[in-house]
This record gives sequence, structure tokens and C-alpha cells, in this order.
Amino acid sequence: MEWKKIWKRLKKNRFAVVGFWIIIAFIVMAIFAPYIAPYDPNEQDLLASLQGPSLAHPFGVDYFGRDILSRVIWGSRVSLTLSVEAVLLATVVGTFIGAIAGYYGGAIDEVLMRTMDVFLAIPSILLAVAIVAVLGPSNFNLILAISAYAVPQFSRIARGAVLAEKNKEYVEAAKSVGENSLVIIFKYILPNALPPIVIQATLRMAASIMSIAGLGFLGLGVQPPTPEWGTDLSLARTYLEIAPHAGIFPGLAIFLAVMGFNFLGDGLNEVINPTLKDR
Repeated sequence: MEWKKIWKRLKKNRFAVVGFWIIIAFIVMAIFAPYIAPYDPNEQDLLASLQGPSLAHPFGVDYFGRDILSRVIWGSRVSLTLSVEAVLLATVVGTFIGAIAGYYGGAIDEVLMRTMDVFLAIPSILLAVAIVAVLGPSNFNLILAISAYAVPQFSRIARGAVLAEKNKEYVEAAKSVGENSLVIIFKYILPNALPPIVIQATLRMAASIMSIAGLGFLGLGVQPPTPEWGTDLSLARTYLEIAPHAGIFPGLAIFLAVMGFNFLGDGLNEVINPTLKDR
């Protein structure tokens, strides 16, 4: 796969470029949050409760007197970290299942993919809520809940990509020299089947951020006082009439992050799919 060629084409897609820089901005915020945030995100000043935007607090103050800008900045670290971990887990597990099913076929394929179909039949948010409700709210359980629904999606994509590659000449050549099946799958086939998996991972980042925020809004996600966009939005809904700023800025952060990953994912899809057809 010629990644330099992909990057060159991607730069011609304006929406993908916008999405890329939005993501970079959030990554920079997450990494340098201790240096960028003007206040400790949990520092309270009850006398300033629900004050609107000002020079001292550009995004205003929430009910507990905490600086909203600082919480949005620190929230980017929490949301991105949990999303990356959830997507990475789903990518590894789903790709492994799909690769095994696609390469071996037969009964193994049927058992694995029908199991994945069962998970796909359950709405993602209901599955996530059920897992967190049973296991309890924690960051680890949140990652498991979000990745559980994404695993079948990655497995189906990986299976299709492996099916498209496994009968090609380079695979037959690897078999002829006695390479082990797992070596053929993970050393030869999967590197050539990465593009659709990368696209799915980028789009799943957007969905994961939404899921984390949604569970936080329901009280099943990241627990207070840890700064997280969905949790802060849930707190702000009670005071939207008298302090709309408390909900606008966490909501805007969710919107921009999701939009950034969707723009980049759609751009990658437009760029990579023609490359796949040319191969």
C-alpha cells in the first residue's frame, strides 16, 4: 500500500484536511492539557457559580464554580484516550476473528461470523448500557462496552479483505515455501488488507466519542469529578435556561471531535477505495 500516494491524494480533499487539523488540535489539547488549561479542572469557586463567559473564564463557569474551558481541555484527554483504547481493542480482536474466519472458511467461518451477527443485532447504545450496568461504571468497563459492538464490524471488514487477498499469487507462493497459516495471515495478507480496516477505525473513533459522551450523559460513563464532555453536559442540562454556556461548550467539543473524525474517515474512504480498485 503506497501511503505517500494516499496522503498526496488526501490533501486534495478539503473536508479531509479540515478533519485532520481538527483532530490534530484535539490531540495537542489532550497532550498539553496541564500547560494549556488556565485552571485546575476540579478547582471550585462557588461564589462564581454559573457565571457567563468573561476574560477570566472565556467559556464561563459551571454550577460548582469550575472553569469550563479547563474542563473542556482536560475532557479532550479523557475522551480521546478512552476512544483510542476502545477502538484499538476492537480493531485487534475484530481483525483477528475476521482474518481467521476468512482464511479458514467452512465451519470456523460459520461459527465465528454467526456469533458476530448476534452482537450486531443489538443496538450499540443498548449493548453498551447493558454491559456497564452489569459490570458497573469504570473506565475499563466503559472501554469493554464500547469495543464490544465494534468488534463484529471489524471482523466483517477483515473477513472480506482476507477473502479478497487469500487466493492471490503471493499467498500461494508463501504456501509453496511452507509458511505457517498464521504467518501467512498476519505477515502477508493483513498488511495488504489494512486500508478498509484503517477507514473503519477512523470512523469508529467518532462513534466511540459519541458513545462515551452518551454514557457519561446517562451517568454510566466517566464518573465525576473527572472532566468528560458527556458528564459535564449532563450536569449542565439542569441549568440550560439560566446558564446555556455550561452546555454549549462541552456539546460543541463533542460535535467538533466527531465531525473531525468523520471528515477524515470519509476522505480516507474516497482516497483509498480508488487505490484498491487500481490494484
